[in-house]
Amino acid sequence: MPMIHSCQALALEQNRRLFASTYQLEHAAIVLLEGDGLDANRFDHYQKLRRKAAVRYQEAIEHLALIQGTRSSPK
Repeated sequence: MPMIHSCQALALEQNRRLFASTYQLEHAAIVLLEGDGLDANRFDHYQKLRRKAAVRYQEAIEHLALIQGTRSSPK
């Protein structure tokens, strides 16, 4: 049983990292958008960061759902 808890703790830590990474991408995108000299290239870079953040956010949500499913299923 302790091994299961250790694996779940590790999975939750990885999930926390995914969400933190997503936050960093979103923050970098906002900084680009709010910065001076916004041009087409910077806006394109902003959009790429936002798309990457959206994908990573979805991965984090799906990962958390898997963890929650694992925790709730009796073994």
